[in-house]
Formats: sequence, C-alpha cells, structure tokens
Amino acid sequence: MNAFGGRSRSSAGWFFAGLDSSFPDLGTDESNLSDLRFCGTDLKAGCKVFQVRKSDPSRSTEVLLAPDVLNYAELEGDLKDQVLVFKFKGKFHAVDHKCPHSSYPLSHGTPFDIEDFGIVLSAGLTCPKHGWSFDLHSGMADRARYKLGIWEVQLRDTASIGTKLLADLHLVYKFSEYIVTGGGGSMGLEVARSVLESGGDVICIDRQENPLEEPWNRVLNVSKSHGTQAWYYRCDTTDPENVKAVFTESMKESRFPFRGLVACAGISRDAPSIDFPISTARSIIDINVIGTLICAQTAAQEIQRQGSAGSIVLIASMSAHGSNKGVDTVAYNSSKSAVVQMARSLAAEWGSRADIPLIRVNSISPGYIRTRMTEEPLSNPDMKREWTNGNMLMRLSEAHEYRGPITFLLSDASSFMTGSDVRVDGGHTAW
Repeated sequence: MNAFGGRSRSSAGWFFAGLDSSFPDLGTDESNLSDLRFCGTDLKAGCKVFQVRKSDPSRSTEVLLAPDVLNYAELEGDLKDQVLVFKFKGKFHAVDHKCPHSSYPLSHGTPFDIEDFGIVLSAGLTCPKHGWSFDLHSGMADRARYKLGIWEVQLRDTASIGTKLLADLHLVYKFSEYIVTGGGGSMGLEVARSVLESGGDVICIDRQENPLEEPWNRVLNVSKSHGTQAWYYRCDTTDPENVKAVFTESMKESRFPFRGLVACAGISRDAPSIDFPISTARSIIDINVIGTLICAQTAAQEIQRQGSAGSIVLIASMSAHGSNKGVDTVAYNSSKSAVVQMARSLAAEWGSRADIPLIRVNSISPGYIRTRMTEEPLSNPDMKREWTNGNMLMRLSEAHEYRGPITFLLSDASSFMTGSDVRVDGGHTAW
C-alpha cells in the first residue's frame, strides 16, 4: 500500500490513506500502547480502516468506524478486503483487517508495543473479542504462529512530486459527502463542482424550487464524468423542521459518510441606514445568521449520529471586518460579523467536548465577487470603479478563486485550524 503517494514499484497497487496530520501517533516516548485506545465514537480514532479491492486497490473507500463492532462487521462488507492503518511512534503500519483465526475486525482492538528491558522490539495488536495478541512483524501470537498480511506504507511530501497542492488536497473529498447551502448560487455551484471533481458526492440545498438549468447541467456533467453524484433539494434554511427533513431525506440517498457543510446561503440589501426597512433587516439576519446556525446545528447532529469527524465552513464576508465605502448595507455587515463570531463559538464547543465527535468550524471572508447577486451594482460604472480600486489587486474576484481556501478548510491540511476566519479579499481590509 502506498498511503501517501511517492515512488513505487511498477507491479504494486497503491491507494491514498490520507495526510500524515490526520493520523494521531498512538505511541510516544511518554506513553505505552498497552494503555487502552479503542477506535470509536467515544474517543478520537487512532487508526483508519479501508475497504480495498484486491483487483483494484486504487478504488479504496474509508470505512466509517461504528461503536458496535458486530453491526459494523455486518454492514461494511467483506472483512478480507479491509486494511487497518495506524501510526506508531512516528512510523506507519498497515495490516490486513482481520484476526487470522476469526476474521474479527481489529480496528476496535488495542495496538501495543512489545518491550524487553525497556527496548521496543516490535508492535502488535490485541483482538478485542478473544484478548489474543499478534506481533505485527514476526506473526507470533499468544496461541500459535499467525502470519498477518503486512502492507507496504510510503510517505511523501506533497510538494516533492511537482503536483499542485490543490490537487493533493482534493483527494480528501474522495468517497465523502458534503452539503452546500446556497447551492443554487454562484459560490455554491462552484463548491459543488469542486467536490464532484475530487470524487465526493454533494447535496445542494437552496430556497428556489429548482436550480437554474444551465449552471445545474454543468454540475451534472461534472458528476457524470467523474462517477460522482449530485442532488438538489429545495429548502428554507430558516425553518429548522424543513432543514431537518431535507437532511434526513438526503441521507437516504447517500453512498458515503457525511463529512461536512459549506454554508453559502445569504442575501443583502442596499439602503441608507437612516431609514433602512426593519422588515428587510430582520429577513437578512434571519437568513444570514439564524439560517446558518440552523444548518450548522443540523450538520453537527448528523456528524454526531454517524460518529465521524467533520469540518464546517461558514461563508462570511470582508464586510464583517469594516464598512465598505459607498455601500449602505448595515444589516448585511452586521449579519456577517455575527457569522464570524458564530464560527468561533461553535468551534469552541465542538472541538473539545467528549460527547461530540471532532468538528472543526472556520469561516471565510470573501471580497467582492462577480456573481448574479452583484450584477446590478456592477452595472454602475462608478460603483464598479470603486469596488475594483478598493483592493490591492485592483480587480474583482471570481467564484472559482474560493475553491482553494474552502478545500483547505474542509481538508486535513487544516487539521490544527478551527475557530479561524480566512480573509480572501485581495487585500481590501489590509489597507
């Protein structure tokens, strides 16, 4: 197995297991692996399990670890095709995912080190069902000599093979599912295509009955060409019951574990604050703030139900960090400031509490973007000049330029990042 890319033998079959940073080290100088460390929903997983087709290892899928080992064994296919990967004192191990005597899954077992007078000789696994231990290197076990299948593991710096970092980060989407709110808008559609091109499935939700035909057909074409799937659901994100119903219904269609949310839904209105309509302000706050919170809550509940880790990205705005010259959008600016603070607050709760799986929450603050929503103000030459000259790059952004930052925040490349806001505004707020 080539877990992280790199040079390989021509005869070998390889699959991608993730970034180094996504594997916690199960053994350090201060700890002993004989201390119980089960994979499951009650603790952050210390290993990953993959369903690997021997005929085509490149089409591997990560297995979602469930708390009930027996149900897990029944639901996740043939154990003979499963491989367990974990990091032990800085080194990676990959073994056939079975006990030799029972095909019992070892992902719920305990990795341990074998020591003799303080010298680490080897590493092994303990079967959770029988309590028998297996030396990964020699094949020796408590009751007999068993030969566990040992897979080759390679590490690679993503920059060392000349590929773009973005291409490597895209691999995190593979065999995962994401929900995008505002999925009928320019930003949401761009995020959807990014997920689909990278091997993941996407569910787009928006308040309009149907997406615009031409943009949605482009999404479907990307889905078809990459063997992925895309769905569209009408949803009022300000209605908790509607959001819950859409999430529940969409999960019936899902093929892969649900890994996260990108909350793009939002509206804006321009009017002098001296007589800004309060009803309009309430509508903006309801959609941009309350709707975002409802969707983030529902996504976190689904991630908790599945027992997996996840990442949530909230789309805020540079308007959260300052007033935009010549634009009277007091309610919008206030709402986006709330979104930035919401990301911090949710991150604080969902990153460290034992009863909730690890969910990272970050926000992105875009600058001015060429979208359908900005067509009207950009039709005014003075406004277009003001917006263009307002940032250090002297131009407006395009929706596709936010693929990289969103991919980064969804991926394990940002595994030590939560509660952060990433400004992607061409330097507008840095003047």
